[in-house]
Amino acid sequence: DKLDEYNDDNTYIIYTSDHGYQIGQYAIPCGKMQPYDVTTRIPLYIKGPGISPNIQSDNIVGNIDFLPTMLDLANIEYDINDYDGRSMKDILFGESDPAWRDTYLMEFKSVGTFGITHCPTWYPDDSASNPFVPGEVKKPASSSTGNLIDNEQTNNWRVLRIIDGDDNLYYAEFYSSSEIGFTTTPIDYEFFNLGDDPWQMNNLWDTLTIEEIEYFNQKVMEFKTCSGDECRELFHTNDIGNQEDDMNKQVKDNSHSLYDMSR
Repeated sequence: DKLDEYNDDNTYIIYTSDHGYQIGQYAIPCGKMQPYDVTTRIPLYIKGPGISPNIQSDNIVGNIDFLPTMLDLANIEYDINDYDGRSMKDILFGESDPAWRDTYLMEFKSVGTFGITHCPTWYPDDSASNPFVPGEVKKPASSSTGNLIDNEQTNNWRVLRIIDGDDNLYYAEFYSSSEIGFTTTPIDYEFFNLGDDPWQMNNLWDTLTIEEIEYFNQKVMEFKTCSGDECRELFHTNDIGNQEDDMNKQVKDNSHSLYDMSR
C-alpha cells in the first residue's frame, strides 16, 4: 500500500537481496563464503519509468553498478571515474550497449575458520537467540576441523566470471592467508565451463595450457590495481583472439554431461 502513494512517473522500485545461505551444495552445510554461482548470484528486479515490463537481461551486472545506476536514473551528474562500476540505465531501457562488460571480478578474504556450529538455524538448539528450529536439542559437536564452512588458510580467492556470447566460464585462484595480497603463486585453481556444467562439478583447470593460465593470472593481477576506466577496459576478454577460440573448443571437448542432482 505504501508504494501506491508514489508517482509511477518519477519513482523506481529496486528489489535485491543479500547472498543466500547454501543448503548443502558441495557438502557445505550453510554459509556463503564460496565463489560458486549458487552463492554469488543474487536477484535484481527494477521497475519504473522508461523500463518495459517483463524483460530480462543476460548482461553481467554487480553491486558496483548500483550507485552509478541510481545516480543516472535520478539525473544526478557524476564523474564515471569515481566508480569502478557503470550505470545500467541503457540496459534497463532496452538499449544495446556493445561496450558492456563480458568479464567480472569477484574476490573474498576468509573471515576465519569455522564449521556447522556457526549455523544454529539449521538444528534444534536451546539458545535464546535461535527460535527457528523447535524440538529436542541436537547441537552438533564443535566443527573447527570438520564440516568446514570457511578456512582462513585456504578460502581466500579471486574469480573471473566470463559471459560472452556462447561462452560462460569461471576461472578461480585460491591463496593462503599469508598470501592475501594476491602477489604470489596460488595454492589452488579452478576452471569451469558453465555452458555444459552449470552446477560447477567438473574442474577443467588441468586442461588449460600454460599460456592460458598465464593470461588469466595476468587479468587477475591487473584487476588488483585498476580503478575507474582502467577497470572497465579490463572487463573485456576479446583481446585473447585466436587463443580464446582454441581454449573454448578445448573446454567443450573436455566437458562431461550435466550433474544429476537426484543422485
